[in-house]
Amino acid sequence: MKKFFILIAFCAQAIAGLAQTKYPGDKGWQPGPPAFGAEIEKDVRIPMEDGVVLDAKVAYPISLATGKRAEETFPVLMMGYAPRAKASMGGNEGAEKHFADFDKAFWAGGDPAYDGTFWQDRIPLRWSRDIVENDIPVLQWGGWQDLNETGAVRGYVAFQNAVSGRPIDKPMQRGQKVSPRYQLIIGDWGHGLGMDIGVYLEWLDTWLKGKDTGLTNTATPLHLYEAGSERWVNLAAYPAVDTYTTWYLGSNESIARRMQDTGESRLRWGKPEEKDGKLTFESAAITNGMTIAGPLSLQLYAKSSNTNMEILARLYDVAPDGTTTVITKGAMLGSLSKLDRQATWTDKNGKMAWPWPTLDKDVYLMPNEVQRFDMALEPIQYGLRPGHKLCLGTEHAKFGRQKRERFPISRLRRPHRSAKEHPTRGYIYHSFR
Repeated sequence: MKKFFILIAFCAQAIAGLAQTKYPGDKGWQPGPPAFGAEIEKDVRIPMEDGVVLDAKVAYPISLATGKRAEETFPVLMMGYAPRAKASMGGNEGAEKHFADFDKAFWAGGDPAYDGTFWQDRIPLRWSRDIVENDIPVLQWGGWQDLNETGAVRGYVAFQNAVSGRPIDKPMQRGQKVSPRYQLIIGDWGHGLGMDIGVYLEWLDTWLKGKDTGLTNTATPLHLYEAGSERWVNLAAYPAVDTYTTWYLGSNESIARRMQDTGESRLRWGKPEEKDGKLTFESAAITNGMTIAGPLSLQLYAKSSNTNMEILARLYDVAPDGTTTVITKGAMLGSLSKLDRQATWTDKNGKMAWPWPTLDKDVYLMPNEVQRFDMALEPIQYGLRPGHKLCLGTEHAKFGRQKRERFPISRLRRPHRSAKEHPTRGYIYHSFR
């Protein structure tokens, strides 16, 4: 097979005012000083060659020193719009039929509603082996506030495991061989933000032109922004630890390292602000702070009055003044909670680290029967400052709300059809191992 070069970027737009990062190769990844902001001009109509007119927002670089438009020359990264504008933006009968058929099949519970052929053809993690065998360098770029952190992390692990001849869907091992040809950068930004053309050019100079940029010297090809402590960390293996720490939920709405009194909490299907619409569990102040690294798992023993149950969970950082910041979040549908044991991660002691559902079919619950549920929270790198607390919030969600949620697997699944007709009451039990 002929070798070729590939550059993967999960986010494909750049704003000059946000491209303030630098990458000095083996010296690590550190943010540079901000020099530019952006002036946003809205509702700019841009006609394309195929007749489609885009309503765009244009960002003009502003010098932070003068407050005026910058005179410097800025690199521009554009999405490959032109060849697919007509198909993407409408006016194409074939494209319209495709999306209509997809929508119909999805809501009817067909193949696109599950992790079947449709999604497997579009998320081919198995190709990582072929890419490594062909010696193709890959740079991935993601953001903690985007939908793609799960795919980015799993992609990095798959590439590095392929380098070492290990299963691509298993966690990396301590001391495992890593290659600088497969690197991942995740910052604290959302979709299409944080891009740095300078890093792209260094990547191309290194692998296409053979220049010594320092990229080949790194033994830590994983570059993660640690939210909370506001620093960059450079790692080799992922997850960063091979032993996970258990925190227990208590009947007094607490979180602690020690197992607490058993109890039961009621969670009603409805809006969070309604009675029993949300459960919160809070820790005591953590004197020395802590680092939260890698994927997280939430183990619940629960029962439902219905044949299904939907749980949304958020982990918060609570500052001494009461300010709360979302650290990470996740979601689970009871009928799609069966785990894929091959893709699920555990630590070296067998403790659940990253539950991975099969998503191949609905298996509905037995009403009022307590079951164990393992749900994933999105991977994160977070520094909890001294004196701050942890808070876990759980709730149900009425149909439609999940469209605005970041799901751990970045795909929506249909709810149980009877959810509207039969409001659910869920019960969560505390301090089960």
